[in-house]
Amino acid sequence: MDARGNPLDYSVPVLSDSIVLIADKATGTSGLAHDNDQLRLLPNPVRGQVTVETGDRKIRELIVSDAVGSIKWRSGQKAALPLSFSTANWPSGLYIVQARTDEGVLEKKLTVP
Repeated sequence: MDARGNPLDYSVPVLSDSIVLIADKATGTSGLAHDNDQLRLLPNPVRGQVTVETGDRKIRELIVSDAVGSIKWRSGQKAALPLSFSTANWPSGLYIVQARTDEGVLEKKLTVP
């Protein structure tokens, strides 16, 4: 109640410029963080064809996601090496490349200028 005895209305809408993101899926690089140099993206930055190298690790699957986690490109299971894909029609930005191997997941950032 205010000073005059009127009830106060606190149901005023709250305006905010904040965005809340809830992750419903986690990805991990457990045990392989020090091995990320095994994953090479050539060239990087790239505008066009990119080649993926993983040293002696065999790629089971390669997934490329944009900055918000939407999958932009995915290889088939047991992808043959050398593995390459085109970024020719992709918007400029930062992408995450995940190479799933028998030993775990290798992850690198890919820049499309």
